Amino acid sequence: MKSKISFINRTMLQKNVKLYWPIWTLYTIVLLLNGPFSMWSRFKNAEFIYGKNWHKYMLDIISPAISMEADMIFIFVMALVTGMAMFSYLYNSRACNMIHSMPVTRRQLFSTNVLTGLLFMWIPQIIKYIMSFVICISYGNTKVVHIGINLLAAMGISFFMYSLVCLCAMITGQLVSVAVMYAVVNLLYGGAVIAIANVLTYVSYGLSYMEFVRKISATWFAPMLQLLNRVGFHPTMKNAGDDYYCIKYTFRGTNTMSSRLQLYTLFLIRFISTEIWKMQEVL
Repeated sequence: MKSKISFINRTMLQKNVKLYWPIWTLYTIVLLLNGPFSMWSRFKNAEFIYGKNWHKYMLDIISPAISMEADMIFIFVMALVTGMAMFSYLYNSRACNMIHSMPVTRRQLFSTNVLTGLLFMWIPQIIKYIMSFVICISYGNTKVVHIGINLLAAMGISFFMYSLVCLCAMITGQLVSVAVMYAVVNLLYGGAVIAIANVLTYVSYGLSYMEFVRKISATWFAPMLQLLNRVGFHPTMKNAGDDYYCIKYTFRGTNTMSSRLQLYTLFLIRFISTEIWKMQEVL
């Protein structure tokens, strides 16, 4: 017998897409301008900038499409805006009562809002990947594996950041508090480390600022700072006379991504097992 219990409500999903279309549209435009279009502009002017031997600068030209730093900053902002939009009804009694009076369970509401937020972030990233891939192939660049790695990393970071926003939304009682708590979790520890390091530098003769930062910094307590510091592409440069160009990109941050994925997977397994147990009680 087919179960009538579903985690996703199609009507709510369509409502979210139609109501908050400016969010994912703007995010798509920003990604395309910063990635594929910027890379296309470099390809178009490559001969003028690099000369007739511009093909050896291929990896330098594709750098806008694989910039993890820019992607993570966009994701940091997008996750917050999307999460606040998806769960804004919880902080308005009239909207909350209206939505909860509809024939949809709270489990479906939560699952649908989470899925909608992830789709708002993942679909623009996939579009960026497709356009970057097409542009690279059209200009004869077959080294597109870096663009694929960038896509997978961006989708993983989007999942991490949006999950954190959802957590903040669930444990706060005011919309502005979601943004404050999200910023505090991601940035407060890093700011405290910098402040303490500055003070210790002034009172300790002969010791550098960066030495203190390395000793007291534990970026695990600052998720965004950890990702910015440890995840990205490291270029291997070649210096051949007057030429200085990239010959290889090495992705760093696999251990950081995998450790966070394991942590989030444990929480996900716990959530799913709880929901299955509840469903068995209902059935």
